[in-house]
Amino acid sequence: MLKFNFSAIAIALLMAACGGAPSTQQEPREPQAGEGVLQLPLTSTTSEGQRYRLVGATFAITGPQSVNITDTSPDTVSVPLPAGAYSIRLEGQWHLERADAPGQSVQASLISPNPMAFSLDEGQARAVRFIFKVPGSATADVGISVDTAGWVTGTFDFAPNDPEGDPLNSLASLAGTSVPFVINWDTATVIRVNEGYPKAITVETGPITVQFGGAYSELLHDSLATSLQGAQARFSVLAMGGGLLAFSGVQFQFPGGQREPFNLSIGPSNGPFAGVVDENGLPAARPFDVQTPCYLSRSTPGLFGHVEGTARINVSAQ
Repeated sequence: MLKFNFSAIAIALLMAACGGAPSTQQEPREPQAGEGVLQLPLTSTTSEGQRYRLVGATFAITGPQSVNITDTSPDTVSVPLPAGAYSIRLEGQWHLERADAPGQSVQASLISPNPMAFSLDEGQARAVRFIFKVPGSATADVGISVDTAGWVTGTFDFAPNDPEGDPLNSLASLAGTSVPFVINWDTATVIRVNEGYPKAITVETGPITVQFGGAYSELLHDSLATSLQGAQARFSVLAMGGGLLAFSGVQFQFPGGQREPFNLSIGPSNGPFAGVVDENGLPAARPFDVQTPCYLSRSTPGLFGHVEGTARINVSAQ
């Protein structure tokens, strides 16, 4: 059994919000009553001393006030915005550059939902992250971050409500909806099981970041995402022979075994699926698509509920 540690760099764009007819970015000013502050750092320095910048991006923000951020030349953009629920979309011909090599693009892929939804309270500076993956390894500071570790992305397709279901189901609003999501981690240990049958790789992640797409929902974007933040995930990919793989599903573990208000289950794959194995017959650490059952429940005093459906996901085991 061999163990491999993967470290990461991730590009996390920290932002918060704006209202009314669309306007372009204005000169900096102090927030007024009823406003929060959008903070958008566009550079980050890794623990290894490498600095990255996001170049050529524009940000379209819609909500109580709609704003287009077009001037991304400062290291950090701060814009006061009225409190409320918002959507933000990354647009433009953006790319990443290393500060020591301006003008030279770095290969990068956006894995966050785009657009993303968030809320902003009065007096709050809200951080919303767009996560990118790039080749390389290191740990980035806040602002932008870049990582090479794995992910689970896709959509939860929740089944419609049973007409005679529980009227007190606190998760009933999710029934019949499709919710884009991202589960991201900066570091992971990949364990290769090369003896016996089936051969497999098991991934044990570091702390995860969870993001949801779609329209703003306090249940999803604040309550559920926050409850999963910092948990660790574990899953296995098994070589079943004949070029077929199986996926174990994702198990979430919380620090100290603490009990969380939500229980999210991403189950095993619905049977074997076509995949890639390496020269040793182990599942290759390449992204793959799979469909699994999913289940979400809630159990806190006065707030109970459940919803189930199907997860259509893309998994990277690195």
